[in-house]
Amino acid sequence: MLTHLTVVLTLASIALGQHFLEQPPINYTEGNSFNDCKERFVTSNSHRKSKIIPNAIGVSTNISSYAFGGFRAYRTEFQHMAAIGWTRSETWIEYLCGGSLITWKFALTAAHCSQDINSLPPDTVRLGDTHLDSTEDDESAQQIPIARFIKHPQYRMSRSYYDIGLVELEKNVIPNSAICVACVWREPGVPEDLMDAVGFGALGFGEKLSPTLQKVKLQALDATICADRVPINRRQMPEGLRDDQLCAHSETMDTCEGDSGGPLQTHRYNMFGNVFPLVVGVVAFGTPCAEGSTGVYTRVSSYLDWIEKEVNQSLSYEVCPGLNFCKRRESFSIFQDGTIDPKWTKSRVGLLWKEADTDIYQCGRVLIDYNFVITSADCVTSSKGPPRYVASSSNSDRAAIEEVFVHPRFIKGRPYNDIAIIKTQKYANLDEMYPACLWPEQKRFDRRDFLLLVGVLAPSIQSYEESFNISTKSFGQYFLRGDDCHVGENVADNDLNCIRKSAKLVPGCQLDYGGPVMLENFDEQFTAHGIVSRMSQGCGGNIIFTRASIPQMRSYVEEFNISVKSSVQYYVHGKDCSVDYGGPVMTKYYDEQFKVHGIVSRLTQGCGSNVIFTNCAKRFYSDVGDYTGFYGAFGGFRALRGEFQHMVAIGWTRASGKIDYLCGGTLISKQFVLTAAHCAWDGDNLRPDTVRLGDTDLGSTEDDEFAQQIAIARLIVHPSYRASRKYFDMALIELAEQANFTEAVCSACLWQEKHLPTGSMDAVGFGATGFGESLSPTLQRVVLKHLERDECDNRIAVNKRQMPDGFRADQFCAAGSGMDTCEGDSGGPIGVKLFNVGGALIPLVTGVVSFGTPCTAGSTGVYSKVSEYVEWIQRTTNLSLGYRDCTLESFCVGRPKETINVAYNTFYTKSRFGLLWKESDSPSNDCGATLIDYQYLLTAASCVKTSKGHPKFVISESGERAAISDVYVSPSYRAGRPESDLALLKIAKYANHQVYRPVCLWDRQSDGEWKSKPEFFAYGLEDQFDKFVFVTARNGTGCDEELVRGTDLQCFHNEVPLMPGVCWMDHGGPIIDQSVWGEPVNMYGIVSPLSRSCGSNLFMVDVTPHIPWIEAIVVGKRDQFLVFSD
Repeated sequence: MLTHLTVVLTLASIALGQHFLEQPPINYTEGNSFNDCKERFVTSNSHRKSKIIPNAIGVSTNISSYAFGGFRAYRTEFQHMAAIGWTRSETWIEYLCGGSLITWKFALTAAHCSQDINSLPPDTVRLGDTHLDSTEDDESAQQIPIARFIKHPQYRMSRSYYDIGLVELEKNVIPNSAICVACVWREPGVPEDLMDAVGFGALGFGEKLSPTLQKVKLQALDATICADRVPINRRQMPEGLRDDQLCAHSETMDTCEGDSGGPLQTHRYNMFGNVFPLVVGVVAFGTPCAEGSTGVYTRVSSYLDWIEKEVNQSLSYEVCPGLNFCKRRESFSIFQDGTIDPKWTKSRVGLLWKEADTDIYQCGRVLIDYNFVITSADCVTSSKGPPRYVASSSNSDRAAIEEVFVHPRFIKGRPYNDIAIIKTQKYANLDEMYPACLWPEQKRFDRRDFLLLVGVLAPSIQSYEESFNISTKSFGQYFLRGDDCHVGENVADNDLNCIRKSAKLVPGCQLDYGGPVMLENFDEQFTAHGIVSRMSQGCGGNIIFTRASIPQMRSYVEEFNISVKSSVQYYVHGKDCSVDYGGPVMTKYYDEQFKVHGIVSRLTQGCGSNVIFTNCAKRFYSDVGDYTGFYGAFGGFRALRGEFQHMVAIGWTRASGKIDYLCGGTLISKQFVLTAAHCAWDGDNLRPDTVRLGDTDLGSTEDDEFAQQIAIARLIVHPSYRASRKYFDMALIELAEQANFTEAVCSACLWQEKHLPTGSMDAVGFGATGFGESLSPTLQRVVLKHLERDECDNRIAVNKRQMPDGFRADQFCAAGSGMDTCEGDSGGPIGVKLFNVGGALIPLVTGVVSFGTPCTAGSTGVYSKVSEYVEWIQRTTNLSLGYRDCTLESFCVGRPKETINVAYNTFYTKSRFGLLWKESDSPSNDCGATLIDYQYLLTAASCVKTSKGHPKFVISESGERAAISDVYVSPSYRAGRPESDLALLKIAKYANHQVYRPVCLWDRQSDGEWKSKPEFFAYGLEDQFDKFVFVTARNGTGCDEELVRGTDLQCFHNEVPLMPGVCWMDHGGPIIDQSVWGEPVNMYGIVSPLSRSCGSNLFMVDVTPHIPWIEAIVVGKRDQFLVFSD
């Protein structure tokens, strides 16, 4: 049946600037569905004819209730879950605590579960049961008596610390489809993603315990926020919250009474897609379990040594993932990625440094001819010297290496041209080995037409063992499924390929660095496309490899393969030879010309060692300054002008007029420099008096036109610093005049987060380029990675007089592969560069060079952690140095900028609104809502069902408010679940559509697939001209398939290295197709709260499946969906 649109002729005067009306406007129309949106809300320059459309169809309103916060867990979902019980009679066992099976005989729990309120100990454990009051799981369940309960030796009932314990069972558990062990989370930090907490606890405060296993999704909380949420009893917690405790929280769910001892966990996958739970925390205590409550958990990683000692078994990542015979769950998005192809090992060989070595996975390489292989240049130029042998397996015969050739443009520490050719003294037996062919095309292949593989070494799947302490690994292959990603600098030498991967794999999987990236052809032969680079981010991260297919690289490889005559020959084995001391080191070109690279030095130790040639910087700049006791770049490479605009050289003017630059610093504002406290004096106890900015070569005049020399007005040492200690090594320099921001000089921002950035960091300085060497006249950069505290303790001997407290939270260690900071780098910065909204690359200083081991291969540096001193720095400088102020005030010419998918934009329809719970509230960005009709806005259900109740007003960007009269929540929505997270708001006034133009809902069933890439709403810094940020989902769907499959959710790959504190996702806000003046704006969905940040994966609740429900309310005026009403 066709029905005409009803035009309401009620006249309403529209005052100029009036945005909301008490009565419908003169041009108000009612529609029968959302198909007529474009016709009803045309812009002033758009004229379209109205359509006649069929009436809308109603939807079901079946609503079922759920328990407080959580939802039912199913059998096999949490195979490690243990219910700890007290036998009260022959027919009644009371299960008051939970636990996690971590070996076949031990369950991890809380120490306070060692007795009930009558001081009786538990006596039994039940495993494999998800319903304690029914027999449905009994066939797979096991009931085992407790042999003993082991509390942590420092646990006291009167305290809330050391609340961790172990339950030893009388006999071993027999694994089955419902019972298996969990692994333990070994990292000091907590996972960033949502975690599961599981238990049979109460479904609400004061309620009975649940007979069914419940799960809740929680997010870890920062310790400071937790301290505000959880009241601290000074008798029970005299130290407050400690590092061995963590907090987790959700607005709508939490653990409750009876969940004590149970797991807080995350999950990771192995290369075959099997799901492995990792226990992060043990339920300890918390606030009463209501909406918005918070739980406190004992951090498992803080107790690993004690746990492993008590269970007498290894719980390492190398061992636990091998226990896979109890049929774990699978992730269908990952399980097809892993394979084991025996033919791969016929082409892949390993490098050995000693003939007796058996580890053939130190570095990989691929056979490309009878006696030639290609590998990574980084592998053959390690501190161990060149490799001596190759072998196809640990017990196969060895082939001695005759010659090693490194790409002539390879620079140690740089990722480019990272390729080398090795010639062996023996020839491959083709009955046993298959050389791989190099990719033959003279153009870069389109990787989307192929499926490449990379070698990985992963824990072997073992048979049942009563005790697991032995780690065995298998060599397999991993399919490279994913989009292309960009890596490295925009330089001609960049020969890297990057394939985006974001799989959360269990640590312990090792990439075959130096090994091949190959394609299997139909004739069972492999084609090599490249060599795996050490820039790759592990098995689950982005895979980066050096191309071996572009014309330059292939010509280089073929030249060696045929003539073995070109380029710099670094190593020669198995020949009688002598080095031509004083002779040239040259590259031979195709036109028979040679280019001289240097003169062979007497430091060269024969043909089998590195060729060393005379260094110009050493010859002409050795008088820059001698070592004076300052620590700091060994193994680094030259920094370019403008690359580190914040770098400061701190100098001492001598009587002769010469300036000795003995320390570095960081320009953090136009007036202040951050440095180390021990840089306040030189070896003669003299203070520095000058700084130099914008100069990358102190020994030449090349940068003088960009440099600025400024006198020091005063030097402020941290008040707690003592020269006899290694603590509080932080200072500020106030300049006598302000620095001018130019293309060579600009300030850096301070890293404000408690945790350090993931990945590598850059340290910069004019320090020595090796232990005992002179300071460098040129600015050097080294690439370092943060070391965990245990590794730092192992690498650096602690002097108890200088460091009575050992390493503190305001210090961290970092080290690199063949590089480190060195003498003369003291006070200089270590940090990262991250994008702000719009793509400007902002430097953020994470640490200040303090001290370290002598700078040789394998050395380690210690840095003062900047985030621990931000408050002191801001108080001393009287400046606000937060992310907002830093990014808004430090505009600099020449700062690098790239086109990224996160940018400010205007929203011309003005149809996005904020939510308020009180009319007097200030506008906030907690949640967004989008106008879709005169009186209706679409938002997230999780935004309206909060501990604060439902919102009472909407507010426009101009500050105009309208009261909310009704709230409708999707009947399919379940609190705590991301699916169907939609709600409708009805406001008491009518929107003036000439001011607030409603968006049109895109129905994929009638409109087809989206016509453009979705634009996600986010918001940025208030002081920007355009507050709104659009995050374009340009990298395609396919992430988190297990979570979104079969739901109304869409996930889009998004990995942008954004700096913190500049962009936040607009949860509940719109996802649109465009915002072009005069054109209708189509809404694809709303921003799901699963979208954690503007730089991480984007999640959308697709509006298409919900359009019948929305039309039933807006068009059909149905009230059975009403949840709240005023």
